[in-house]
Order: sequence, then structure tokens, then C-alpha cells
Amino acid sequence: IHPIVKGKEALNWEPLQWIAKYMNPKKRRLQLQFGLPTNRSFQKWKALPKLSLAEIQQRTRIAAMEFAYRRELQDCIIFWQEHDLEEYTSILQERQHQEIVILPQATRRRRFDYLLFFQPVLECWQEMMVQALSQQENYDIAARALMILANACRQSATDEDEEETKGNYPTIQRLIRSVQQESNTVEVSTTAFQSIQSTLQTACSSATTGTLIQLSNALEEASLALTAICCGTANDVTGSYSIVSPPEETPSWIVSTAPARLDFHGGWSDTPPISYEYGGAVANLGITLEDGIKPLSARCRRTKSGSIALTVENRDLKTGSIISKTSQTLAQTKDLSDYSDPTASCALLKCALMVLGIVPLSAVQKEESRSLEQCLTKDGTTFGLEVVSTSLLPQGSGLGTSSILAGCLLSSLGQCCFGMELTPEQLTPLVLQLEQLLSTGGGWQDQVGGLYGGLKYCTAERNVKCPIRVNVKVHSLSPEVLSSLNDRLFLAYSGQPRLAKNILQKVLYNWASRQPLIVETVQGLVQGAEDVIATLIKDELDLTRFGDLLNEYWNHKKVMAGGEDSGVEPLHITELLQKASSLVDGATLCGAGGGGFIVLLLKDGISKEQLMESCNNDSNIEWFSCQVCNEGLTRFVVDAEEFQLKWHSAN
Repeated sequence: IHPIVKGKEALNWEPLQWIAKYMNPKKRRLQLQFGLPTNRSFQKWKALPKLSLAEIQQRTRIAAMEFAYRRELQDCIIFWQEHDLEEYTSILQERQHQEIVILPQATRRRRFDYLLFFQPVLECWQEMMVQALSQQENYDIAARALMILANACRQSATDEDEEETKGNYPTIQRLIRSVQQESNTVEVSTTAFQSIQSTLQTACSSATTGTLIQLSNALEEASLALTAICCGTANDVTGSYSIVSPPEETPSWIVSTAPARLDFHGGWSDTPPISYEYGGAVANLGITLEDGIKPLSARCRRTKSGSIALTVENRDLKTGSIISKTSQTLAQTKDLSDYSDPTASCALLKCALMVLGIVPLSAVQKEESRSLEQCLTKDGTTFGLEVVSTSLLPQGSGLGTSSILAGCLLSSLGQCCFGMELTPEQLTPLVLQLEQLLSTGGGWQDQVGGLYGGLKYCTAERNVKCPIRVNVKVHSLSPEVLSSLNDRLFLAYSGQPRLAKNILQKVLYNWASRQPLIVETVQGLVQGAEDVIATLIKDELDLTRFGDLLNEYWNHKKVMAGGEDSGVEPLHITELLQKASSLVDGATLCGAGGGGFIVLLLKDGISKEQLMESCNNDSNIEWFSCQVCNEGLTRFVVDAEEFQLKWHSAN
């Protein structure tokens, strides 16, 4: 019913005039009441050649694609006039903190993203990437480039509702394995890079965005694997070691306990690769909760089972009674295969076993599973292990729980299996490597905050990798400052747990591209940590200034996570901070944000009861007192069979 109307200088509208008569709004009913001119118009319309809607769509499809291509070509010309690919290559190779953007911002998905944007980048970077992937000293360069590509894939997809799934990319997985096994070659790197090129081309031309999301996940995984290598291996820290022969009777637990930590400034600058690419600095404090309770512990003992029994338990802070418990018995190497999924059963404990080499990572990665008895035999005697981690804090607290628990686990396992009394200095990089295995990718400030007691100023220098060396200086607090902090620091649990990995992804994307605001914010975080220490150790007490630094710190965290709309500050937390604003000198969400604990610094003369009342005793908020804990990790032996809360009491 769609006529083809032609005209040399102007369209001949006569065949369409009858339609205006037919649709006359003054008529109560649509009728064909035509006069002579209208009848002539109608006859001419009937005589015109006509097309169906399907025929029209077919004829216009090619033209529409051409117009779309030309529109995107215009975007491309403008974009590459403002960006220099050769300069981008130099920025990567010279490790400069300058912005790299390979895809213009858009509200629509562009069909020709690969041809106009990805292809020029990949062609320009191919030689650099193959070399960087083949040389361990340049893994940081390759890791940044891969993270930039991963971010661009997500940007090109633009479909926020696309299901997060893992695709099957054998060449990329082979690259990751060869990197982890320190056997990577130019051939493997070249094949992987060619696979990325072809997959990207297919994904960009696909009608759905699923392939782009899957490729983004694979590129991100490869980037994180390279970053993990840059953080070093367990042997870099502990040297060569071997499992000691088990005694005849081993009923005793090796228990390690530690305080929680409050981060006062500098968080995110400790996170790889930011820590070794820019240099990190953090100010944090070890704390007990309620009546001097160190809320985190791990215990380990040998058994005669030939297997490994793992238990993760959450207990009540005041009574020590069980709230929740997860257990798993490992008999085969395949039982540890989900170690990189932080939501998997006992994943943190599995990673601890592999970091110390009790169960070699290479054995877990092999397709063919084998009995753990082969790993648990010494001098002809087979033994087993029972390992328990205990937290008296809510999940996702933001108080460094998982990292400090990891330190406790490694401490007890090291003593139980190797006879090693690992120090906080040795445990700090070990935990960092553990979290790379776990794929949570955390930094070093959490474990430093709990493994060392008191107020710490922690730094790591730029371009120091394999392993990252963290310098920790513990500062003594004057009696006046100590008393004021114990009186005026107050914790509110938001009732909303969060997994830092979700926020970490946004931070790593933003850092890889070196957005100017992000680089400026990291600089502010590093400086802020130094300012906090200077404020708290000076002779004249100035907690008002300390409160201002806490507020500044929280604003920096929000920028790192992507701004006010990133979800890092949920609405009910915003409302709480607004209600408390007139009664506190400063406040910040602990850790990455998004939920967990909030630390508030009361104004001088304001009681904790006043603050709780001003917040209308919100049922979603749980309040905790805290105290400065100058005692860090402690390790001791107990003969008791069952858990005892007194293990967690600070001396």
C-alpha cells in the first residue's frame, strides 16, 4: 500500500490529495465523497507502483547502514584528531600518568566500533603488547593496556542489563596459565593477541552485547593475572621451605588473633596496580570492639585423616555463640578449583593453602585431579589438617575482615605445617598475593591495619614490584589523644554488607585510563595520609582538623568509585550522615564503601547516646564502641577442643 511518488524538480503530490479529503476532521465519519479532482487523484494513486513495508525496509537497509557508517566516521575523524595513538603507545611504555581513551563516549551502541576505533588501536599496539606479555618486567604495561581494552568493551556494549557470564576463550586462558606458571612465550602472546582481535571484531558486529561483556571479563581476568605476578610470589617472601614432620600426637590448636582496622586516609592508593604505579600511603588504626575484643582469629591443627577440613564461622561479638558456619572437607585437588570465586565455600582458606604451597597452585590448575594425600605426606607419614577462621564482625564490614583473617590463617598454617613464625612484615605481602588469587584484588593496608597494632603510617614506593615492599611506621599516641579517640570514635554498622570487589572493578577501570580527576584524587589520598599522622602525633590536640580529613577522605573515596551515582553511598547512609552532621566533626565509610561500618568522630562534649538519639534509633543501624588496640597479631597454642571467646581478648 506504499506508493512510489516521483518528481523531477519537486514531488508530484496530486496522487495523494484524495487522502486529505478522506481524512477531513470536519467529517463525523470517514467517507469517500469525492468530487472530480479528488477522483482523478484517487485514480492516479491506484495506478502508482507500490511496495510492501518489508520491501521498503530491504531497499533502505543498505542506505541506512551507509548513513550510520558516515555518522560514525565523522565521530571517528573528530576523535582521532584529538587523540594520538603513537602518543598512547609512548604513555604506556614510559609508564606515564596521562589519560588514554580509545572509544568516545556515546549514548548509543556503534555498529562500526571495531573498524573505526578498536582496529587502529590493536594494530598500533600489537608489537608493544606481544613484547610486554613476553617479558615479566613489563607485565604492568600489558596489564594496563588489557584493562583499558576491557573497559572499552563494556563501554561499547552499553547494555547494563546484560547478564554477567564467562565466555570460552582458550587462547586467553592459555596466556593466563603460562603467565602464572612463568612459562609464557612470544608465540603464546601473539596467538592470544590475535584471538583478542578476531573476537573483538565478531563481538562488535554482533546483534547482542553478550560477547562484548564476556570478552571484557576475560581481558580483565588476564589483566588481574598479570597484576598478581607483579605483586610477587610466596617464595619471594618466605624463601624455600618444606613441611615439617608431624609429631605423633597433635591435639593442640595454633591460634592467631588480630584486631580490626580503621582506615583514616589514603585507602585505594595501596591497591595494585595503583600502589606500584604511583606509590601508596595509608594512615590506619588497629582497634578492639566493645570490651577490648579482637574480633578476628584463625586456628589450625594437624590430624591423621589425609584430608583437609575447612570451616568458616561467624560468631556473636558479645557471647561467642555461632551465628553461621560453612564447612567443607577437601580430599582431591579438584576440591580447590573454585578458589578464585570469593563467594565459593571456604575460598579464603583454600587460597591460604595454595599461597604457602601446602597444595600447589599448579596441581589445582591441572585438569586431572589427584588425592591430597600426595601433598600431605612427609617422611612416609600422611597427615591431615583442620583449619577454622572466625569472625566476630558482620560480613562485608569494611574493617579489613577478609585480609586480616587471611593474615591469621597464614600465621597459624605457617606455624602448624612449616614451623615458621611468620612476622607481620612477611605476612603483609603474602596476604596481598592471596587476595590476587582470590580475585578480590585488595591492597595491603587492611592486613597492615590488623597485623600491626596502634596508629600506622604505611607507604610503598613507586615502581617497586615482585614483591611490593610496604614500609610500616607505628606511631605512639599521647595519653590525651589516646583518651580522646577512645571517647569520641564511634562505629555504626549500616546493616548493608558489600563486597569490595564490585567497587574495585570501577576503580581499576578509571585508574587504567588515568582520568585526570582520578590521578589528582590519588595524589590527594597519599597526601591526606601524611596529614592525618601529622595531626594525631603533634603536641597540640586538634581533632577538629582530624575530622575535616575524615570528611575529605570520604569525598575522595566517592570520586574513586565513580562519583555520587556509583552506589558507594546508599541512600539510608546519606540520611544517617545528614542527621549526624551537627554532632560529629567528621565521618567516613570504612574500607571501599557501599555499606558496612561507618566511623564517626563525635564533637567534643557530645555523647554517644546523643548521636544515637539524633539518628532516631534507626533499626537498620547497629552501634559499636571501639578502642585503640596497640597489640597486633598474636599467636599461641591452646589445648581446648571448642572455641573460647577469651582467645579474642586483648592483653
